[in-house]
Amino acid sequence: MGSNAFVRFLLTVTAVALAAAAVGGVVLTLRAGAAPSDRVEYAVSRVSGMVALEAADDPGPSPFTPPVAADLGLDELLLPLPPLNADAIESPHHRGSSADLLAAGAFGHRLVQLDRAGAPLTIGVIGGIAHESLELGALLDDLIDIDGDGLDDDGRLTLTAADGSAACLRVPVRRMLAEAQGVQLDGAIPVSGYWWSPYGPCGAPESLQTGSDVRVGTTSGVYGASLTGDVCDVGALEAALEDDDIARQAWVIVLGVDPASTAAYLDKLTPVILLRDTAVTDHLLEGGRILSFAAILERGSAVLIDETGVPRVRCLSGSPLRTVSPIPSGVSVEGTPWSGFSLEQVQLLPAALHPTNQFVLVDVHTGLAIHRAPGITGTLTGLGDPLYSSTSG
Repeated sequence: MGSNAFVRFLLTVTAVALAAAAVGGVVLTLRAGAAPSDRVEYAVSRVSGMVALEAADDPGPSPFTPPVAADLGLDELLLPLPPLNADAIESPHHRGSSADLLAAGAFGHRLVQLDRAGAPLTIGVIGGIAHESLELGALLDDLIDIDGDGLDDDGRLTLTAADGSAACLRVPVRRMLAEAQGVQLDGAIPVSGYWWSPYGPCGAPESLQTGSDVRVGTTSGVYGASLTGDVCDVGALEAALEDDDIARQAWVIVLGVDPASTAAYLDKLTPVILLRDTAVTDHLLEGGRILSFAAILERGSAVLIDETGVPRVRCLSGSPLRTVSPIPSGVSVEGTPWSGFSLEQVQLLPAALHPTNQFVLVDVHTGLAIHRAPGITGTLTGLGDPLYSSTSG
């Protein structure tokens, strides 16, 4: 189903939802003037069993505003390895255990950076790296080779530090293969495939699944940014909404914002880059109706997040975002999957329990950590690159 067909389908579903809502007396309307044609209707019209794919460079069929996202010219598959420095060694999980820091330190960097001409890391090579780089008393367990090919059978191993803390590590995949297949980032981890859970040995309840460190929207390293400038022109978004009263009123009702405080609300949001494909509830403004639907934003997309780390605006389309229920594995996907797309790797970042006073972001060009207070701080005086053109996508 193409973009226009998807909009028509949403309109049909929305008409049914509006009729049902009218019976219950819960239809919300906005008026920009006295004319009936200025009325805007809003209804939650999620299509059960369907999710729309939204590529990082495609504003979609009915954007709320012209693009306000900076065109960073990213190759989303090839974000750089984090350099070996104090910011990178500080665990992205901020768990702080000895095993966590060892996994983030020289041992992990040697695993990722060792040049094996594309060959996988054998148990012998991993053991040699551990002998050279791990502190005295740290042990590796769960390196099992039943089939005798010299490789660990499940690609995971347990690192246990001298103080008894443990982390479950995933052995890096071959870098050239990862690039060719478009292996996604896992949080701030690049295409090397290196990942670890700081919550105990492999097989512990928290480490049975990828991403088991229970990330929320304020966890360090889950979003990217650019040291060269902001990735979303908030001022341009404010101006676009101010110039279009219908779009502004539709936009603020989705987020529950006072229409008179739109600019103040936007100034509290933080421009970031998604480092993984992310599930959201997105919206279209079509024919006087706001259509709400489940969507997956491609990694590399610029969004504005609130103080709890929840995406609230998609910068390329200016559309307001809300949280979404978990995406079931058997859902019908509308749109063309991008390289490396997998429903199993889509993230859904819940809000943090408390607002943060500092985001730790990953520079998408260098891998360095960027420490930023929420909102428009004035630290970055311009955009990282020009805006996407209105004809992009």
